[in-house]
Amino acid sequence: MRDDLFGEVKYRNYLDRPPRSLVAELRKPLSRHQLAVLDSKSRECSVCCSRRSGKTFLFTVMLFIAALSAPEALARYWAESRLRAKERVWDRLLRINDRLDIGGKANITELSIKLPNGSEIRLTGADKARDAEKKRGDLSVRPILEVIDEAQAYGSFLGKIVNDICSPGLADLRGRLILSGTPGPVCGGYWYFVSGAKSGDASLVKGFERFHWTAKDNVAEPHIWRELREIKERRGWADDNPTWLREGLGLWVDDPDALFFKYQTGRNDYDTEVISPMGDGWAHVIGWDLGKNHNNALSILAFHADDPNVYEAFSWKPSQSENEDVHRVVDSLSNAAEIHSLLRGLKRETTTDGIMGLVRGMADGGLNIVGRVADTGGLGGVLVEEVAKRTGVRFEAAKKTERDAHVRLINDAYLSGKIKLRPGSPLHEEVSSLEKDPDWPPFSAKPAPPRPGQEDHCSDSHLYAYMLSYHWTHERAQRQPKKGTQEYYEAQEQELVEHEEEKAQRDDSRDWWEE
Repeated sequence: MRDDLFGEVKYRNYLDRPPRSLVAELRKPLSRHQLAVLDSKSRECSVCCSRRSGKTFLFTVMLFIAALSAPEALARYWAESRLRAKERVWDRLLRINDRLDIGGKANITELSIKLPNGSEIRLTGADKARDAEKKRGDLSVRPILEVIDEAQAYGSFLGKIVNDICSPGLADLRGRLILSGTPGPVCGGYWYFVSGAKSGDASLVKGFERFHWTAKDNVAEPHIWRELREIKERRGWADDNPTWLREGLGLWVDDPDALFFKYQTGRNDYDTEVISPMGDGWAHVIGWDLGKNHNNALSILAFHADDPNVYEAFSWKPSQSENEDVHRVVDSLSNAAEIHSLLRGLKRETTTDGIMGLVRGMADGGLNIVGRVADTGGLGGVLVEEVAKRTGVRFEAAKKTERDAHVRLINDAYLSGKIKLRPGSPLHEEVSSLEKDPDWPPFSAKPAPPRPGQEDHCSDSHLYAYMLSYHWTHERAQRQPKKGTQEYYEAQEQELVEHEEEKAQRDDSRDWWEE
């Protein structure tokens, strides 16, 4: 006999009506597109659809069916935060549980529902990297289903959740992983390579079965498609408008206007096999965004007298993993042995000593560091001053009061293709997914800030570093003939003549009281 009478009644009802009949009831409202995802034999699936297409309802059904299919198992739903998870699916789960008399016991504090067979449906948030990391070592659960919703909102953390937390845990019960969302503003990043990249793309993430449909296929709420079409007409959007293609049709298309930085795939990337922004002639500037523990970030930008562009040489922020996988970064920096060795030893060390060790190691490894700048707001100024006293490494203060002007300048450089990022780096993944706040007043005198809740520590650090770089000296260098040639000496002579003529003109123009 179970401890509580209510639980005993629910448990007997569950035994009287086996899960097969419950599953049949749960399947009834689903459309053919939703059933295709449910019945797929693929262990990993991506569901990239338009807004209001019925994805969330599908996942509430899948969570129950998965939890009913195996005793003592876990069916988990991921959102950007626990609040978002609760807003999207919690009430729906409770309604299904009550209407079908499934017998699940809800825990509002844990956002979980315990079924009579011992399985559990649980909602979780990925907004705190360290909180998400705790899920890795929980040996008390055996996941049967992991659903990661609104995948476009996770940025660089999505691949870490999939590869470090979800996929290994699904091995016990050979469970399923579902990534779901709408297309992001740029054709790049993990979510794009899972759900939208073409078969010939080298960055394509293999093994995922793809599913796609729109609100037009939402048979449960057919009026929604009409509403979306009316919105399109009211806004005056053409059929090829990026917002309509992305949100209304669920199609991948580059939409730089939705990004905080005017990044564009291809235009603002460089091939690390062709260009290595280190060694003779290269100068480097470090930007440091200070924060508490995992909010620290470094970006190092490089420029050269023979090149008009600014290149990302390196970027770093603390890993969400206890043992940071830095091999991918290390391989791209293999021409600097000291950096190679230093990065292999860098784990989760985010103290000022650890970060300064990283900076000093890079300088010793061959970087020609000509400038350092840091966010000195709040306690940042105290930390920077303490670093200078203890290590002798001094950083200039970032001019955050001029941030809006600096953002405009760096966006001009992005639009002209004069900023090049390393594909796959922390900075690249952040900049290519950092969206503008969609709720910002369109006629505001101030430009829209980044969407709340998105990580922007690396992108801030690269903004600080950009304002210290001297890439613009390339134009002056280009006008200078090669040293030792006849043209070089003629140019030097002409420059001396011009200097003397200017000095003479200044002398002639002075008034008597200046003499």
